[in-house]
Amino acid sequence: MAKRKTVPAATAALPALPDRAVLLNATLKPDPTNPHSQLPLIGDPPGAVGLRVMWGVLRSRYREYDNSASAFVAAKLRPSWSPDLQAVTAAWAETLAPVGVDDSFADAVLLAARIDREIARDAAGATPLLGYATITDPDASRLHVFREELRGVARELVEAHGGAVVAVVHAPARAGSGNPLHGHLCLSTLAIDGRLGFSTRITPFCSDRGREVIRTAWQRRRRLV
Repeated sequence: MAKRKTVPAATAALPALPDRAVLLNATLKPDPTNPHSQLPLIGDPPGAVGLRVMWGVLRSRYREYDNSASAFVAAKLRPSWSPDLQAVTAAWAETLAPVGVDDSFADAVLLAARIDREIARDAAGATPLLGYATITDPDASRLHVFREELRGVARELVEAHGGAVVAVVHAPARAGSGNPLHGHLCLSTLAIDGRLGFSTRITPFCSDRGREVIRTAWQRRRRLV
């Protein structure tokens, strides 16, 4: 029988890199008006066809810029201007949380405020506040179907990992843009205990591994027509 090939310990310890992922925003400087400048984003190479998943982890500090979960989530909820600072101008948004937790965890604004207020930040600025994904699927042509698929993925992630998820759909065509329909997920990096609030860290949502978790969940559910 052939001898099984062994992998040197040093090699085996290296983390697997996300398939095809490249850093997408290396040249962007932090800008309070551009949420995509406030965290490193990895994703499919420019020009890639088919399903694209962009991923990043919003940490408490990035390139000397102090981040806020509240400001980041607000930018996703309000992609276009409104005189009402509480208005949601996204095509659709919903926050999903584990069954049995306080209702504040199922409200995007209150959830983000609790993240900013309650999660202890380290001095180095590396504290993960949110996992963040953007899903662009060329097969998504009907907003109501895409919305339901995104909600289904969000619910699956809530049940699998015990955190809360803010799911948002952007329809750029409504603002006269040629960019495609796409969805965003803002994921709590800590699980939520019904009695204690935030509890243990959700490891994939604190690292680049989150991208494959999201991609796999989407591919498993997608029934777009």
